[in-house]
Order: sequence, then structure tokens, then C-alpha cells
Amino acid sequence: MLQKVLIPYLLFPLALAAAILLGVSALYTSVDRTLYNIGVFLVLMLSCIALERWIPYSRLKLSSERLRAEIIVTLINIFVVAKLGELVVANFFRLLAGEIWAIPPSLGPIWLQVILAVLLIDFARYWIHRWQHRIPYLWKLHAVHHSIPQVNALNGLFAHPIDFFLRNIFPMFLPLLVGIDVFAAFMATIILTVLGSFPHVNIPLKYGFLEFAFCSPKLHRWHHSEKMAESNNNFGVGLIIFDRLFGTFFNPSDREAPDVMGIEGVTVPVGEVRELIRLPHTKFI
Repeated sequence: MLQKVLIPYLLFPLALAAAILLGVSALYTSVDRTLYNIGVFLVLMLSCIALERWIPYSRLKLSSERLRAEIIVTLINIFVVAKLGELVVANFFRLLAGEIWAIPPSLGPIWLQVILAVLLIDFARYWIHRWQHRIPYLWKLHAVHHSIPQVNALNGLFAHPIDFFLRNIFPMFLPLLVGIDVFAAFMATIILTVLGSFPHVNIPLKYGFLEFAFCSPKLHRWHHSEKMAESNNNFGVGLIIFDRLFGTFFNPSDREAPDVMGIEGVTVPVGEVRELIRLPHTKFI
């Protein structure tokens, strides 16, 4: 029952509820909020890695070279790029509040601002992600992420640092720009950290009716299909509602989501991390 019902159906909603409680508890602590968010992600990632070994959706086939690259790049993104991004966003907020214009009055109760912040951030992520599949240079950056042969809990943040900044840090400007409370914006990032972590897990999760609003691992596997006609869909990683609204939702009922991933006809070299960083400036694609 634990493997067939409790974990597949309850893991995601329980983790989401826990994220909200953790976000609220952060209000009463003096901990660095970026590190707090990183801590939530690391606990979730390590827990899912353990579950992937116990009840995997499919057998993982990662070379030691690929595993090493995924670990190093992920650590760079969460401890270097994310922290630098926090400084950029924080300084932007101070400039906005003190130099450009006054922050508008409250947009409503905190719970409403949290919902609004989640929608604004994910709306921005949706369009940035969609443009990354359309604009050649942005696609070269994003193709590093699409080089993964299988989705798993570790490689959700495996991305070129510029790509990571564009999709995960840059959208944070939007809620601050419209006057969302800083705490509400922080709560939104905790929620989106959880929402964005699960689509990459190699666990047979069942979202049920929640799949109408949230991106499940099954939907995200279609986005990582090696066939571009299939992968140019399901751009939402936290929410899937914008794909439904803008015509990029893809979930065929006549076949299973792919287990073979990557970019059709393209081999992305995985060696030294510095080679991956330089990759968008080469003719690999």
C-alpha cells in the first residue's frame, strides 16, 4: 500500500502543504531566506533521490561522468548563482523603493499576495521558457538542460548558469515590480521550489485532478522528449495552467510519456564543467 498508493498519490500534496508551513515558520526566524529556500530544496531532493532507489519510475542509467557533471553544475547554480541572484533582486527592490518610485500600497492580505506572486512568477517563467525554445541563442543555453538522458531528482537544476538565472532568478523581479510584499514573494519562492522539484523526479507519482493545475512528472517527461515536436510543449514547470491557456499543453492519451530523452540528432558532450559553460558559444547544435 505504501508503494502503490501512499507515496504515488500523497507525496506531492503533503510536500506542498509542508512547504507552506515552512514558509510561514520562516517569518519567525532570522535565518537567511535564500539559504532557507536552498535547505528546503536540498531536503526535498535528497528525500526524492532515496525514493528513486526504492520505487523508481524507470531504471536510471547514468554514467559517472554525467553524474559528476550534474552534481557540480547543480551546486554551482544553487550556492553561487542563486545567492548572487538574491543580491541583485534585493538591490533592485531597494532602488525601486527609494529611488524610482514608492512601492504601491498593500495589494491585499498576505495569502492573496502569495497566490498573486506564484501566478506572476510562473507566468514569467512560462514565457521565458517558451522563448528559450524559439530564440536560437537562448535555445543554445537551454539545450544544456535538455541534454539530460533521463529526468531525476538531481538534474532539475542542471542548467547553464545564464539559463538558470533567466528562468529562476529573473522572474522574481516581477512581483516586486508590482508591489507584492517581500514576505509574500518569499513564500511564493518556497512554494515554487517544491512545485518545480517534483516534475523531474523518477518516481511514479500520480497527481490525479491536481494535474489540471500543476505540472506532473508525466507531463514534464513529454517536455524532455527527444522529438522537438513533442518537447516544444508543457513549458510550465510549477503550474501547467499557462500551457492550457496558451495552447502548448501536450498529453496524448494513446501512448506513455517517453523514457528516452535528449535532443534528437544531437549529442551534447559531457566532460569538464567548463566545457559545458562554453558550450552555447560553440556549434554543437
